[in-house]
Amino acid sequence: KDHFQIFTPPGVGSGFYSLANNNHLIYKISELYKNDKNEIGIFWKDKDLNIDWPCKKPIISNKDKKNKLIKDINFDSYSDLKKV
Repeated sequence: KDHFQIFTPPGVGSGFYSLANNNHLIYKISELYKNDKNEIGIFWKDKDLNIDWPCKKPIISNKDKKNKLIKDINFDSYSDLKKV
């Protein structure tokens, strides 16, 4: 069916919300994935983001449920962001 691409430059966060029951999301990254120590996830319902999500019972992965609040992340500790 339809295929779309979104370019997200290094250092820019992204999030996805879909109304479809079946989704395929494929990432293309600028560098080889080394380990999860350089990966940041922000809690989807962080009040500081001020996003009014329309879904009241979203399906969130166990991994994403463990993401931090943006105020609790030390962005200086991520070497990938120092290149930006």
